[in-house]
Amino acid sequence: FPTRIEPIAMSEEKLNFAEKIYLLIKQFLNRITYSQDLFDEDVWKLRFSKKQEHRKYTIEKSLFSFSLKSSDDIFKYLLGISLVAMLVFMVLLSRNVGISEREIEQNAYSELVYQYFHHKVDAETFHAHPYASTQAQYIDLVLYNIGKILQVGDVFLLKHLVSAIFGWLLIVYLSILILRAFNWRAAFFTAFLLFISPRFTGYSVSNVVDVTFAFGFVFTITQIYYFCRELPVIRIFRLVKIVLGTLLAVSTFNAGFILVHFFTIFVLLNFLLYNPLKKMFTKEYLKPLGILCLMIVAYTVVIYIIHATGTFFLTKSVIAPSKAFGLLTLNYPCAQNQLFEGHIIGPDNHPTHYFVKYLFITIPTVVLIGFLLFFIFFKTAVKSLKPYSTFIFLYTFLYCVFKVRQQYLNPDTMWAIYYCVYPLFMLIAASGYECTLESINDKYTNIVMVSLVALLSFMPIRHIVFNQPLTSIYFNEISGGIHNAYSKYALDVTDDANK
Repeated sequence: FPTRIEPIAMSEEKLNFAEKIYLLIKQFLNRITYSQDLFDEDVWKLRFSKKQEHRKYTIEKSLFSFSLKSSDDIFKYLLGISLVAMLVFMVLLSRNVGISEREIEQNAYSELVYQYFHHKVDAETFHAHPYASTQAQYIDLVLYNIGKILQVGDVFLLKHLVSAIFGWLLIVYLSILILRAFNWRAAFFTAFLLFISPRFTGYSVSNVVDVTFAFGFVFTITQIYYFCRELPVIRIFRLVKIVLGTLLAVSTFNAGFILVHFFTIFVLLNFLLYNPLKKMFTKEYLKPLGILCLMIVAYTVVIYIIHATGTFFLTKSVIAPSKAFGLLTLNYPCAQNQLFEGHIIGPDNHPTHYFVKYLFITIPTVVLIGFLLFFIFFKTAVKSLKPYSTFIFLYTFLYCVFKVRQQYLNPDTMWAIYYCVYPLFMLIAASGYECTLESINDKYTNIVMVSLVALLSFMPIRHIVFNQPLTSIYFNEISGGIHNAYSKYALDVTDDANK
């Protein structure tokens, strides 16, 4: 995009160090004080649209049309076929999985709420439950009641089926998110790598509460990203999706209020980046900025009012967005003793690298390599993604990681964090492979690269196929696998694993 950045003079090599620094600072200020849009003198004029198929400002129609106009279209059909196969496999897998301790606790809490409405217990009974102060878990409450109404013999089977569907939808929407940033090939890599991650796939079919929260989180981030990319056109239907996605997240965990934080940051940053700051104190600048601020306030108020109205009998606290995500680790009043690195650890000797270590040893090697490639080809990533998209990917991942309260992590609470953060990790890893292929840009070399990805994917795929229903018990090749993890780490919290 054209900007008013002054070119570096041909005699730059004659400048001293201080003059070069001054020149670089001047260029940086020019970049941030002028819009990156085609007409850098113009300020956005916000326009509301009720149409979903607004050809000029939306991309669904062009992205999801059926054609073979480019080689990238092959990945479009490959992704579609893969998603259908993934749905069938995950539904079948959900029919034979163990029951985790976390599910048992969630079901016990739902039973207490159910008995409260049937006047069998008082409110203080379920208010005293550890889950009462950190989540509403409406999805579990709804499914528990459906099981009672339909007289379902095994309510956990119903929950696992719904969990598999939400897990599959999470894969779909994460692919859609990176599709807008890159192309169909990157979307296919995202879906494929996410699916062959044994802990992700295994857990997608076994805990409906955590999976529903993660889906609501990813779905809303996707809608926020699309909303920002569509500005200055504001689609009413997009706003409705953002509200519904946020409500789904906060109706499961109060940590969903973090989406209010992301919506505010991403929308305002998008406006500041693509409008000339030199007109900040003009009417044409302040008017659209004021409209966006009012929209953010209205969105926040709606979320808090609906949540407060729907959960007034469940929880007594209102959560600030900046503190919301950390509450995922406070489902229990204190951390339990557990096995980590061959030692029993508790809250008094909890290592700071606990969460990062678990990410490193439980994520497939092929995904870790993609994550590393992203930073090796970071220049290509910034060029392809644009700085704004790069910021969103990195900020959401790093913010959630650093908000984790390490000393409260347990094997059971770890799953909620892992399942929410891992899709954000996958955005970076899939981008790494796409940026590598774009940088090399050679047909035969790219074929070799894709073949290596397929080869490295063999071990996690083998684990998924041959270790059902204990798919989630996975340690990667770098860590030495499950045999090396024995007696060093807690293996799992399911009934089947404990037996």
